[in-house]
Amino acid sequence: MCGIFKSSPKKRRLRLGRNPSSAREIIYACQVAKLLVPEEVAVLSGSDDELLCNLLNIPISGILVAAEQIGHLAAQLLDDLINGQTTPKHPILVPPLAVISRQSTDMLAIPNNTLVKALNFIRKNPAAPPFTGPLRGSVTAS
Repeated sequence: MCGIFKSSPKKRRLRLGRNPSSAREIIYACQVAKLLVPEEVAVLSGSDDELLCNLLNIPISGILVAAEQIGHLAAQLLDDLINGQTTPKHPILVPPLAVISRQSTDMLAIPNNTLVKALNFIRKNPAAPPFTGPLRGSVTAS
C-alpha cells in the first residue's frame, strides 16, 4: 500500500477506507511512507463507528450511513418480493446522513510545507513552548 502513496505526486489527497479498520490501515501506511495525516493525506471511513474511529491518536472521520432507512427499504423490498411483485429495475440509492468530521480530514489548505510541518509539530506537542528548541529542530525556516 505504501507504493500507492509514494507514486502519487506531492499534493494533498483523500483516501477512503470502506470502514474504520481499513481507514486505520491507510493511516498506518501513511506513517510508514512518512506522510502527514491530515496535512498531506486526508483519510475518511466509509462508515462511522464512534468507538473504532476514535481508537487511534488521529481520530478518523466517517460517513454516517442511513442504516435505519436502508433496513426499512430492504424490509419493504422483501415484503414486495414475497407478495409477488417484481424488483426495481434500477438500484435504490440512499444518501448518507452526514460526514462526521474528526482529525483525519481536518486539514488546513496551506500551500507552505514548512508551515504545515510546524503546525503538525504543535498539534502533536501542545505543551512544548512555542518557537523554542524542539519546534526549531523540527522545522527549518527563517
